[in-house]
Amino acid sequence: MINTFLIGAQKAGTTSLFSWLGQHPKIDAPIETKDLHFFSYDKNFCKGYNYLDKFYNKEKKVRLHAAVNYLYFSNISAKRISEYIENPKFIVCIRNPVDRAVSAYNYNKMTQREHLSFEKAIEREFTKSMNYHQELADYTYLEHGKYFSQIVEYLKFFPLKSFNFVIFEELMNPKTREQVMKKIFAFIDVDPNIGINYSHLNESGEPRISAINRVIYSYKLRNLLKKYLLLDKAIPNKLRAKVIQRITETNISSKSKKQKYSINKKLRLSLELWFWSDVEQLQNLIGKDLLKTWNFSSANMIEKIL
Repeated sequence: MINTFLIGAQKAGTTSLFSWLGQHPKIDAPIETKDLHFFSYDKNFCKGYNYLDKFYNKEKKVRLHAAVNYLYFSNISAKRISEYIENPKFIVCIRNPVDRAVSAYNYNKMTQREHLSFEKAIEREFTKSMNYHQELADYTYLEHGKYFSQIVEYLKFFPLKSFNFVIFEELMNPKTREQVMKKIFAFIDVDPNIGINYSHLNESGEPRISAINRVIYSYKLRNLLKKYLLLDKAIPNKLRAKVIQRITETNISSKSKKQKYSINKKLRLSLELWFWSDVEQLQNLIGKDLLKTWNFSSANMIEKIL
């Protein structure tokens, strides 16, 4: 049975953190369960607990499951996890929500899921009614960053002490990373004195060959390949996950940094104002000055400029 959950947020360092934690000898973090959205996705949840538990080594002290949509779909996931296990631990990665939105947009451009401009994409989010699970998971760039409103759903079932909040900007900074990791290891009660290979995974960027990403990230194409080529039976889950990860990393162009979308100052200020209340409530909850950490402009300055 899983006892530790890395529940998000999307594009906030969860893939890298999952990989780093998985290097610890006391932690079981099967790569094939990363973003296997079991508790938030009905088609997986209906397969039953045994489907998920079979991936884990019950002898390991910490059995870690990571799925970024567990935070966004907290209204579904929190209750289901509470019915699965009584006293789990949760790790929550949070990132400047404006930067997170831009990163998610760039990632969707890389994976051929997004064809609109960033401005048009967030306009769609406000004006189009999204009902399908995958639409909500992929195209709600701003709503994914409303961390406080999402974590409140979990607090209906679990005490605040069950959560360890990780600031993405501190996790990715080589000067503060070791301290952040030691706090996480202490939280999940394992020896912090081990060597970790700190490579940054799942970065956004332009693909070298677009067609490769269309195949990897197209749900319809993947399902067809599984059905007609029997990939589920021919290739074990763990191997398939590693192959997809390696192909994706290799396919990112070296020129991608130049091609990424960068948000303009006026739009950034508008979005900072939109996120302000949620960030303020979250920082009061966790006791961390997030407005300062994330370099939000002052509310008076934002209103004056806009």
